[in-house]
Amino acid sequence: MYPSAINYIQKRAKKYLEKFFELSNIDEYIKKQSIRIFFNIANNMEGSFELIDKAAINYARESESTPFQTLIQGFGYNDQGMVITLLKFINQMIFNAGDEESKQGKFIAKLETLGIYDLLQRWGN
Repeated sequence: MYPSAINYIQKRAKKYLEKFFELSNIDEYIKKQSIRIFFNIANNMEGSFELIDKAAINYARESESTPFQTLIQGFGYNDQGMVITLLKFINQMIFNAGDEESKQGKFIAKLETLGIYDLLQRWGN
């Protein structure tokens, strides 16, 4: 991402990230694009872990769902590209949590709540 785009997103991060979660619930194509956006933000923006995590929690409250649910549903599609990008996003988020085991643990616990192990196992077979 270009530095000017990153600065723009950082200034309006909360609003945009929550909107990306909402958009990712529309259909498979938009979900795939949203996952790519989240991966690029996580991969390129300093402080992105906290911003994305808070946006996921806020969107979940508003939509009466679970944090990251709309993204993790990407494992339910037969789209290998989407799954690979989703795995890269998850890996980047764990990396961005840094050495703080509590951040990593809470993030992984959110994914476990969504049944990520079962979803991964289905993709592995």
